Amino acid sequence: MSKINIRSPYLINTTVANLTSAKIDLYIYSGTQTTSRGAVTYSLDSNAFNNEVTFEISEFVKDFLIVSFDGSYVPQNIFVDYQITHYVSEVAQTPEAFIQLTAFDGYGYFEEGSNPELNVDLLQANTIMYNYTGSTLKIPVDTNNTANVTFYSGATQLQNTNITSSNLSNEQIQYVSFAGSATSAIITDSVASTTTIIIDNVDECKFAPYKITFINKFGALQDLWFFKRSDTTITTSDDRYKANILTSGAYSISDHQSKILTKSGNEKISLNSGFVDEQFNEVFRQLFLSEKVWIKINSQTLPVLLSSSSLPFKSQLNDKLINYTIELEYAFDKINNIR
Repeated sequence: MSKINIRSPYLINTTVANLTSAKIDLYIYSGTQTTSRGAVTYSLDSNAFNNEVTFEISEFVKDFLIVSFDGSYVPQNIFVDYQITHYVSEVAQTPEAFIQLTAFDGYGYFEEGSNPELNVDLLQANTIMYNYTGSTLKIPVDTNNTANVTFYSGATQLQNTNITSSNLSNEQIQYVSFAGSATSAIITDSVASTTTIIIDNVDECKFAPYKITFINKFGALQDLWFFKRSDTTITTSDDRYKANILTSGAYSISDHQSKILTKSGNEKISLNSGFVDEQFNEVFRQLFLSEKVWIKINSQTLPVLLSSSSLPFKSQLNDKLINYTIELEYAFDKINNIR
């Protein structure tokens, strides 16, 4: 199955001799691909220029793929099928065959060119993972490109998970879980090539570790642990007014003349990663480019926003040991004001 990564433009170009215009019918749906296509979601028409038409469809698809996270790693993809009808000398031709796409909440970089497909097995950039000892490790893989994931402790095999391809929208990604102290994982793709992940189990005993989960470049949920010092601050704002506290020509000096009409507060948390490998520059780049981030704190999964807007990348050559500090703002007011 081909992919459409909806945070980058997806361009469909069609060229036919004597083309005057073209129409594209989009079918955006979940469930089983092909059999549950349903009615046309969008029909787009465009006049031709030099016998060609280009459609951009990712903006239309983006409204239908809204990834959420409550602590459960549930794959959230949708299907996008399209069919093009050419108008040659203003006469409608027989519609072309359907093209089927799987939509991911991912994106490509400018340097990767148009229509980045990210056709890989491992849906994360890093092949070193830091996991808090005793926590369940999650590795996101594309089920259509992956055969199995095997965990090892040294040379001892601990767990093997076979991956099966699927035509169901909620089975395009699999978050392979392992609860234990593995030191590596080997991912075998559909053509028997392998990728080795080194797992570093961190046993932090001084600071409370925090787990951040974000939607990465590949459109998958990815975990990132912060092991060192954390600091929480609160910022408040209010609307005030001057009250009349005079009663019968006198007032009490314990009454508030300046009163608060409304008051709100928002908390921020500063996190330190601890020492990480230089390849985590790419992980932090994707974290900073992510539109949705969550933190697990006090057994709850809460939405956060990055307060930091810039991040100087570090290298072992320049900085020797690499530690990143980020500031997150909780994506809600501290006082419950949901009405």
